Amino acid sequence: MDTRLLTTFVYVAELASFTRAAAALGYAQSTVSFQIKQLEAELGAKLFERINHTVALTDSGREVLQYAHRINQLSEEMLRSVRQEKRPAGHIRLAAADSLCPMLLGTPFLEFRRRYPDVSVKVIAAETSEMYWMLDHNCLLYTSDAADELDGADL
Repeated sequence: MDTRLLTTFVYVAELASFTRAAAALGYAQSTVSFQIKQLEAELGAKLFERINHTVALTDSGREVLQYAHRINQLSEEMLRSVRQEKRPAGHIRLAAADSLCPMLLGTPFLEFRRRYPDVSVKVIAAETSEMYWMLDHNCLLYTSDAADELDGADL
């Protein structure tokens, strides 16, 4: 089902007019009429009583209106949820020479922790040979739900 048809239906129902709904949606009145006919055909139910230039919901129309509001609400909720920025989370294990640890754990580290509070960082002071051993044995991998977002992050 096309949610645009439901949106048009809601406008017509709430404004009680095909013409006012068309103006509010920026459509031609014939487009609104066509969309309502499409929706009625898809549902197999008459949604409006059309008397002269007035429009009133049928019993089926009132029922569909409740569903349409719920569907529109869920669609908006889904969009908000998906569009929200996901914060990186996970674990990083980092090996560095003793001489580099003070630089890593200073202001840049505090800024990193502020920007990525759901990322835990373990810094291991090691000599070069130990770091190579850890790399060979996959001890210095990072795992994260949003690992790509951390690539190139300033430490």
